[in-house]
Amino acid sequence: MDIRYISEFVTLVETGKFSEAADRLYISQSSISKHIKALEMELGVPLLERQTKRKVILSEYGQLFLPYAEQISLLQKEYMSIQKKHQRENTEILYIGSIPAMQQYDITGLLSGFQASCPDIVLRVEEMDSTLAKAKVSDGDLDFAFVRDISPKKNDMLKRVPYTSDRVCAILPGSHKLAKERSISLLQLADEKFLLLKDASFMYDVCMAECEKAGFEPAVVYTGSRAYNILGMVAQGNGVALLTRRPISRFKDDFDVALVDIEPAIETKINLIYHEKTSLTKSAKQFLEYFQQEMA
Repeated sequence: MDIRYISEFVTLVETGKFSEAADRLYISQSSISKHIKALEMELGVPLLERQTKRKVILSEYGQLFLPYAEQISLLQKEYMSIQKKHQRENTEILYIGSIPAMQQYDITGLLSGFQASCPDIVLRVEEMDSTLAKAKVSDGDLDFAFVRDISPKKNDMLKRVPYTSDRVCAILPGSHKLAKERSISLLQLADEKFLLLKDASFMYDVCMAECEKAGFEPAVVYTGSRAYNILGMVAQGNGVALLTRRPISRFKDDFDVALVDIEPAIETKINLIYHEKTSLTKSAKQFLEYFQQEMA
């Protein structure tokens, strides 16, 4: 039984709504729904009544399960907190998450520079989507993370230090009627098929929200984790894509595609984040000081 799913069930009950639980957990509503169904399948009983989507209503089995789920979730959080604290007190290790485009934003260079200046500190770096990285920093699983932000949630307990920025652009086949335009509006792509980064990722959520803001729901025919594959599919005429400019600029010459700016601009900020309520270790303070000096 996956303890994460049990913790998500507890959060869902606490918030009373799938949308609020998704915001707190930094995952999509569809992911929570799938996880709750998996939990129900494993238990063999329904945990929720399905009459309403607006507010969560527990079934009789859900009411029986809730106090045990709360204990399991609490014990897991307490143990992980103690484990991480013990590791950090006894070793010079920093756990850092990052968006996949580390080279394109020179995150690799920054980390290498820090490692050279502080060779006794061990860095454990893991690439991951921004949504997951924020959740891991919030839970104390990461000391820092380089993440994308558009409209950071208020009171999410994450301290943000600006690093750099980028903008979303449309990726069009080279033969597309709009390929030679300097900029276009999202609404001009309303009738296109869309190829996006995977469901529940930060960029997928951004693209869906921006299209909705522009007045249409995109016809998503493909989602994947590799932008390079998406560029290839766009070049073959399978649809259009929305991606951030800097990571894909190095690949655009490999394909017959055009990068066209979106107006009004969809700007993403890349920030270094850490939990504002966590006492920074000596190593973490050294890393933060180094980062701030490099940004000065």
